Amino acid sequence: MVGTRGGLLALAMVFLVAAQVAAAPVEIDLTEGVIDGRIAVSFWPVKGYHGQMLEDPSGFEVHLVPAENLDEESTQPAGKWIQPSPGRYKYWLEGPDSISPFSSVMSYVGGPFKGAGLASATPVVPAGIVALPPELELPEHVMLRLLHLDSHNRGEFPQPEMSRRASGEVALRGVRMPAGRILAALFDNRDQEYLAVSRPLEVSLGEILRVHPQPPEAGTDLIVRLERPKILNDLTDYDVKLKLTGIEDGAREPDVVVPTPTRLYAVWYGIRAGYANLEASSPTVFLKPQEIVMRPGKVERYGGELQPLPNLDVHIELPPELPLEAATLEILRDRPGKDRVRLAELAPETTVFRFEKLPAEELEVILRVPPWGFHERSDMSDGLDHTIFFQREPIYVDGTVYLGAEPHPAVVTFRVYRMGDDLSIQTDDSGHYEAVLFNPRYYLVSVALKDIKGPPYIDFLDEPIIESTTLDFRIPAGIYRVNVCDANTGQGIATAEVSASNIFSSNINPSTHESDDKKTVCQRAVTDQDGVAYLQPLRPGKLVLKVSAEGYLPSEEIENSVEEGVETQEFTVNLVPIETPTRLRILLPTRSPAAGAEVRAQPALGNTNAIWEGRADAKGFVEIPKQAEGAFILIRHPNAGSLIRKWRELDVAGTGPVWTLPAAAPALKVQVNRSWGEPARLAEMALFVDNLRLTGITLRLFAGASSSGVDRDGFWQANTLPQAPIRLFAWMPGVMSEVLAGRYDGMAVSIPYPWQDIIELDAVE
Repeated sequence: MVGTRGGLLALAMVFLVAAQVAAAPVEIDLTEGVIDGRIAVSFWPVKGYHGQMLEDPSGFEVHLVPAENLDEESTQPAGKWIQPSPGRYKYWLEGPDSISPFSSVMSYVGGPFKGAGLASATPVVPAGIVALPPELELPEHVMLRLLHLDSHNRGEFPQPEMSRRASGEVALRGVRMPAGRILAALFDNRDQEYLAVSRPLEVSLGEILRVHPQPPEAGTDLIVRLERPKILNDLTDYDVKLKLTGIEDGAREPDVVVPTPTRLYAVWYGIRAGYANLEASSPTVFLKPQEIVMRPGKVERYGGELQPLPNLDVHIELPPELPLEAATLEILRDRPGKDRVRLAELAPETTVFRFEKLPAEELEVILRVPPWGFHERSDMSDGLDHTIFFQREPIYVDGTVYLGAEPHPAVVTFRVYRMGDDLSIQTDDSGHYEAVLFNPRYYLVSVALKDIKGPPYIDFLDEPIIESTTLDFRIPAGIYRVNVCDANTGQGIATAEVSASNIFSSNINPSTHESDDKKTVCQRAVTDQDGVAYLQPLRPGKLVLKVSAEGYLPSEEIENSVEEGVETQEFTVNLVPIETPTRLRILLPTRSPAAGAEVRAQPALGNTNAIWEGRADAKGFVEIPKQAEGAFILIRHPNAGSLIRKWRELDVAGTGPVWTLPAAAPALKVQVNRSWGEPARLAEMALFVDNLRLTGITLRLFAGASSSGVDRDGFWQANTLPQAPIRLFAWMPGVMSEVLAGRYDGMAVSIPYPWQDIIELDAVE
């Protein structure tokens, strides 16, 4: 039997099931399509791309090329019943001055005859001839290869490409090709490599085109052929974007692209020698990252397979206490930035959900059942379909809240997912509560005591909650008061913000009464009209206070001891009023006001406290205090690049100095490795811009980064850099003191702008 590819982009083979094509002058008796009791096949020309009438097959031949050996080509007369050897063939028709505009594919089995043969009607169009120069001496192992660039797109839907191979006298004499643009290449069958590839050439009807491809004069040419994974069922499957990255020229798209239903061809000319990464992006298929060596003066080639993007099945098995009325499934890329890939709302009866055509990379899947969030990861980089399961069982927790030795009513709140996703339970009058949890892990718990001033008491549990249990909260009794006063007048300052860190020891050894396990609980409070703020109950240990208020310089960090058994403890903080500020106006790159810009004055460029912090008003104005003279001013805005420079108080009439923020660059992504290739976990970063070395909190704020060091995978990302060249340096903690002393400044790596997608950096050890 004969089989063909079907679907939306069907190949150009039309099988005739009647004895005569309607209104055609040529008749076909299908009952004659038998040889030795087995089915036979014949091929008939149809004039033009959309022809309906059979042509006289005299003078036409069908060219058959076995799929397993594309260098082998045989011919049979058209209009005759034939039986080729069983197998899969590429074929086209060729006449005295015409040829099929594209090739077709058939699978022939030659099964028993059942009353009718099979005939294929194939379009033919006028052709020209392509040949090598007759004086060229072509070695036996060198072959001329031709690829048509346009004919596959001239039908209603894309068709298989017309490509041909010829060697020896045939290549010198010439072969027919449809009119239009072609590529010609010389291929060495012995060494299995291309010797040369031409630029696009034009074939004219009835004329001979002499071609002689030459090796690249400079750089490297690259020929890529990618097999498609399956029969295309949708036109979106046809759209694949290719590019080369990691080359000196920057990312480059192909100079020539030929997308056909079965494969994708692409050619680049004159790439600088070195290494290149071949990347493909598509709504439906992907290519595993490929590194290609680019040798100067050579034509490199790469042949690979596009694979279907993988699917992910999510199975959900949750207890009745977790209804799915407002549940969502979110998929993020498991890499810096955590870009969202998909978001889906779930029906209450959902048990299985499928995400189709996902990126072939590591993904994070989040099931949100407010206020809960459950995480799973799936590595899709192998291109295979995957399945993950969300299974949860309820964990029942109850207990009592005590203030000192006595039970006390309160609101107990478990942080169950992220900031704002809390589970709050009101105790009874005896302080008893009951809660249902669904994630076995460590929990942050806050306890808001009834009728007690100050923020809630925060408890970091020493052990994870992994099973149903009883959990009591014993809160130290005592009142902790902070008085915030004007340093000049002694008057209380209202609405001052108090940041307090209670540092204490946990898991104390009963035999030594000591512990190396230090914990810190942070809280914030605001002073009342008398300048007084109350803190939550504190554990014995140390209290670090930092206070700020409008019109005053922020305080330094102030350390106090917290005594055990003290009923009331008071702390006093005096703030210095801001002296004669200078008005600075900040503009965006568009010259519009940088409303809300964050402004920070600091004495140095590393881990340092701020002298003063503020924000620009709606017109971009901010008042810089006199105490900031000689300090560094750091300015950050989400719609611009960051700016840092030394502050010199200026005596400027009118509105004062005006600073314009630079345009923002795209995010800078950095991969930091150790000398043996593993991610450099714990490495710290330094960034040099305008001859300033930024580290620590200064770097984090200037770059809009989550940290001044790399994450667990060795990644660091800067989001608010200006469009300017920079230098980068990374070091492991053991050499930090030498780095800060400037010993390694000369080893920083220069990063020109615009930068590559990902910068690779080795950490100094």
